[in-house]
Amino acid sequence: MKFGIIVSSLRALLLFLRKTARLDRLPDYVIVEGPLAGGHLGFGMDWAQYDLKAIVNEIHRYLAQEGL
Repeated sequence: MKFGIIVSSLRALLLFLRKTARLDRLPDYVIVEGPLAGGHLGFGMDWAQYDLKAIVNEIHRYLAQEGL
């Protein structure tokens, strides 16, 4: 069975990884959603200043830096 996570920021991913560290299992995939995805992703009234490409790049840099 595959295990994944949906995040809207690097901060959300880091919170998830910190909380699940005791399980000794990383997600098999990460889905990144931007402010236009809808729902409750943590974007406020300033949602227009966020860019999906910038969020994906930030998360990708972190994962590469950590060797994940």
